[in-house]
Amino acid sequence: VVGPSSPDTIDRTHKLYIGGKQVRPDGNYSVDFAGQEIARGNRKDIRNAVEAAQNASKAWANTSAFNRSQVLYYLAENLQGWGPNPVFACAAIADKFEGSVHEVPMRGFTYTRNEPLGVIGIVCPNSMEGLLKLTATAVAMGNCVVVVPSPENPLPAVELYRILEMSDIPSGVINIVTGYHDELVPTLADHDGVDAIWYFGTPEGAKDVEARSCGNLKQTWTMDYEPNFDQIDVRSLCERGTQVKNIWIPFGE
Repeated sequence: VVGPSSPDTIDRTHKLYIGGKQVRPDGNYSVDFAGQEIARGNRKDIRNAVEAAQNASKAWANTSAFNRSQVLYYLAENLQGWGPNPVFACAAIADKFEGSVHEVPMRGFTYTRNEPLGVIGIVCPNSMEGLLKLTATAVAMGNCVVVVPSPENPLPAVELYRILEMSDIPSGVINIVTGYHDELVPTLADHDGVDAIWYFGTPEGAKDVEARSCGNLKQTWTMDYEPNFDQIDVRSLCERGTQVKNIWIPFGE
């Protein structure tokens, strides 16, 4: 009997998550992981995801930090019961990672404003905590992201699609493309529409990402191992996901 008590009696279809909805991969291929079929994205899927992120980037960056924090709080609530949930911490810091005021050698002062980078490509580590912490921090700072989950543990990411659809994340802010890193990451690193890339993978992959990213001088953060994300402070990730603009403000006598 097929019913709630027998969830394994039917095959589940896992798609990609691009532009706020689940879509089938361009090549209509899949890969088997732990007995489940996972969508196998290709170069066109990466390009579509980057385009969706670019379309959402301006509006999301101009959304107030307070409103971004409220959106992430709701996502964190929907993720309750998933185990380690760093999204609450990312939501809490969204409207508190502020700039500072400096004295300058003139009658005036300088305000250092933290601004988003734009579109960040995130090539994820194996852990669910790493995926959530990296993605949520980048989004909290006003960036849009194209996430490539680990091919060794893609199931948490594809389950995340359904949570995102129930949350208030605007379409295009978070895009997820599953598949093999060697088929997806080069296109992501080459793409001129990607402003930064965070890579967690092999030493060879890290070197390739850095070399390819020279094309448009995108920022890179590469690690050829999986760090302990409990020891990575959210504030340090916020610094990775922002750039500083100095605003000079003169005043009279």
